Amino acid sequence: MFIIIEGRFRFLGAEGWCDPVGPGTVVYTPRGVRHTFQNAGSASGKHWIIATPSGFERFFGRCAEVFAIGGPPDMQRILTISSEHGLEFVPPLAPP
Repeated sequence: MFIIIEGRFRFLGAEGWCDPVGPGTVVYTPRGVRHTFQNAGSASGKHWIIATPSGFERFFGRCAEVFAIGGPPDMQRILTISSEHGLEFVPPLAPP
């Protein structure tokens, strides 16, 4: 579940891309459904993620170690960490 705090985002889920949404919006993506999001505004945005069951925070913790090094992230390392957590990145899908 995503809770939009600042900015505007669009999400891709089982039903396709949604219209851009703003602060206060809650977007639910069921487990096992491929999904992504994109900043749909002209400024940066913030959102919270609530994931169940617990454990997803370990993925973010491991990725934070990669980003803490500075410079461009080592995407091969991010993909390895993702695989270790049962996550798969797919090629970007263009929004409408």
